[in-house]
Amino acid sequence: MSIDAALRTELKDDATIAGLVSTRIRLSRADQRDTIPYITINRLSGSRFHNATAASGMAIPTFQIDCWGATPILAIAVADAVREAIDGFKGTMGSGGNTANVRTCWLEGEPYLHEPQKGDGIGAHGVAMTFDIMHKETVPTFS
Repeated sequence: MSIDAALRTELKDDATIAGLVSTRIRLSRADQRDTIPYITINRLSGSRFHNATAASGMAIPTFQIDCWGATPILAIAVADAVREAIDGFKGTMGSGGNTANVRTCWLEGEPYLHEPQKGDGIGAHGVAMTFDIMHKETVPTFS
């Protein structure tokens, strides 16, 4: 399965995160019906290692995980829960059919965001966390 699905499943399975955002963890963008707080996951880039004869089976994609809340304190609480769940993670990420063999996962940065809302709303506050996740993947074979 994809590292994207494994990452989303890992976050959804975490009790602290679920207590804050329920199941509102989305790949790419939030659903229009989602209420805050919620999390969005986007793959920003990726690289793969190769040896002299073929792909090595190791990849390091970079993900941006945005943690949104109605207040800065709530956004930071969600971000802290994400950091505690996956920063330094090693082993099988995810569950069921959505798993990946992760060698290491590390937090690169976490700038703060504010998205103003149109009209009289206060908008949303966020933390944009950037993670690199080194994981094993299948090696292409050629005949």
